[in-house]
Order: sequence, then structure tokens, then C-alpha cells
Amino acid sequence: HPVNCRTRGDVETLAATFETLLRTDANGVLGPNLVEKWVGVDGGRVFRLALRDDVRTHDGRPVTAEVARQSFELAIRACERDLPLAFAHLAGVEDYRCEQDERLRALSADGLELTCRFEQPLPIFPALLSDVRTALAIPAENAGGELVGTGPFSIRSFGQDRVTLARN
Repeated sequence: HPVNCRTRGDVETLAATFETLLRTDANGVLGPNLVEKWVGVDGGRVFRLALRDDVRTHDGRPVTAEVARQSFELAIRACERDLPLAFAHLAGVEDYRCEQDERLRALSADGLELTCRFEQPLPIFPALLSDVRTALAIPAENAGGELVGTGPFSIRSFGQDRVTLARN
């Protein structure tokens, strides 16, 4: 899972397969990737992210706010170490991570709009979403434990010391 990448090689491979909601360019300027726009309200306690309507996963499903929500929730539970900062400050994340809550109450999905809520203001949240550890990754429809993303490549096979990618 992208949330568990540890090496530069992991980052490069996963970034070609799993895309983030926002990205930074070579100069560090933040820009849209899987979202069209984003807005912070309530002093940075709430962010509304408008997803693009033309994005599909590797297995053909449209990327909606519910898909993004599921991806964030899966990443939070799959994380083997410290959460990426974008996830660590979501309201109620520790209760969700410890499986006290079935869904993460900080996230709500409505069509193509994902709303993220925080206990404290986090005005840098959009920049934190450019971290590959927050990239969208959801279980493939065909089950088997495989994850699919939205990047230009998909994972064909992987082993302890090798990953084979296929052009998407």
C-alpha cells in the first residue's frame, strides 16, 4: 500500500501507479491532480475537495468522493507506522484507526466532493495531500487483495525484490 512506502524506489514506483489528489511542480508550487479545486473554510478546520469527473481506476471504476473516502480509510487502517500528516490530524482518526469507529467521521462524500474535517485548523492540508503516502489506492473489484490506482501504470506482478508494471 502506498501509505507504507519507505524507500526512494518505493516512492518512484508507487507514484507511477497511484496518484495523489494534489501535486507539486518542480518549483514546489501546489496544483491540482485528481481534484479540480479545493477550498478551506472555518479557518482551515474544513476542506472541500472537488474531484475531476474524468478519472477512472485501473479496473474502470469512476473516481468519486466515496472512492477517495474509502481509499483514505483503507490507508489509515493499513498504515504500519506513523500516519502521513494529512491523515494524522483528521478528526477522530485515532478512534477509527483503533477500530472503535466503523467509518472515519472526519470524512464525508457527496458525488465528486470530499469534505475533510479537523479538530484544529490545518491550513497546509492541501500541500500534505501531495505526499505519495496519501495516494488513492482501493481494492480491485476482482478481489484477490490487489490494489488499483489511477496512474499511468498498473502493477502486473511484484515480489520481494522486483515489481513489474504495465502501461495503463
